[in-house]
Formats: sequence, C-alpha cells, structure tokens
Amino acid sequence: MKKIIAMLLAALMIMGLCACGNSEQGSAESTHKNLSEEEMIELSEIAQTYYENAQFVEMMDAYQKLYDGGCQDASLFGFSNKSVEDALKTWEGKVARDKIVCEYVSYAIDSLREELKDPNSLVIYSIHLEEDKTATNKLSITFDYGAKNSFGGMARDSYSRTYPLSDNQLETIYNSLKEDMDARGATVSDSVAYLCGNYDLTRESMYQAMVDGTATW
Repeated sequence: MKKIIAMLLAALMIMGLCACGNSEQGSAESTHKNLSEEEMIELSEIAQTYYENAQFVEMMDAYQKLYDGGCQDASLFGFSNKSVEDALKTWEGKVARDKIVCEYVSYAIDSLREELKDPNSLVIYSIHLEEDKTATNKLSITFDYGAKNSFGGMARDSYSRTYPLSDNQLETIYNSLKEDMDARGATVSDSVAYLCGNYDLTRESMYQAMVDGTATW
C-alpha cells in the first residue's frame, strides 16, 4: 500500500512539473505575440519620433518590439531595400556610432556652458564634425550656437572642441560602416573621416535634446 501511495505521489509531482513548464512556455510565447498592422505602424511612428528627439534607447526598444511582433515590412524600419533582420542590424550600427557622437557632443556642450553668461539660454543651430588635421583618431566638433550675453541679448557665435577617440570606438565606427568602407578600401584608421561623412544627428530637435539633457544613448 505504501509503495502504491509513493508511486501516486511521484506521478502527481511529475504532472505538476509538466504543468508549470507548459505555463512558463505559454507566458514566454505570449510576450512575443504577433502585432496587428495598426500596432506595427504605430510602433514605427513612435520609433521615428524617438529618433528625431535623440532618444536612441527608447527608439531601439520600439524597433525591437516591432521585430519581435512579427513585422516583415522593412519599410516600417525606414528601409525598403533590406530584409527586416538587416534593417534592425543597420539601426543597431547607426545607434552605436551615434552614441559615440552623443558622448563627445555632450562633453563639448558642458564645456561651452562653463563659458556662457547664461548657460540656460544656450541654443545650438548646427553641429559640424570633421577629422582633426593633426591626427586621424581625433574628432573635431564645432557648434553654431546662440546664447545671452552680459546685456541680456542673444548673441550668435561658433565654438569648437577636439577629442581623441579610443581604439574600441574607432572599431565600433568601422563595424557600423564596414560594408561601405570595405568597398572603398578604407580601414579602421579612416573611421573618423567616415563618421563625419555619415553623421546622422542633423535635426534641430536632436541638438536641443542634447542641450536639454533629454537625449538617451
């Protein structure tokens, strides 16, 4: 009798474990449910808004949800000539190099603020990047900006700073532009020049996000 009871208890335990496993599997599957066409379009628009405001972390989260939701239309990722997988990888590469730009633009903004009479009045109209003439691993950043002077009026001026990039950062830039750089016979040492030629932070809303501290990378 004791043996029969023990066998029954063991069978119940096994059934319970199987039920838990199926439940966990069901939960995992439910987190990756296919999105409707309307939901996909909405996510694509949300991702683009995040991009325009230099909120790259939130943008990549939205694109990842779009990908996990079963999207097969690469145009919703902003590309019509790529597969969905390649479109997502392209964005990952773009964000990887934009993170580098954001880091040094942020340093330059902080440095500029220290020289202003009214740091809170800072407005950036454009950002120009170029490879420093003295070394291929140095990035020069120039702002066309406006800020209040000692008389309270807005004055417009330019401001430049140069920063050396690490080997890892040069490698990241190269990897994000590898296809194009390899086709032109360029190497890692050309990364800064190619970064400047493929600079994507071109919207005033992006500049302002950097100034306001709302950009995320």
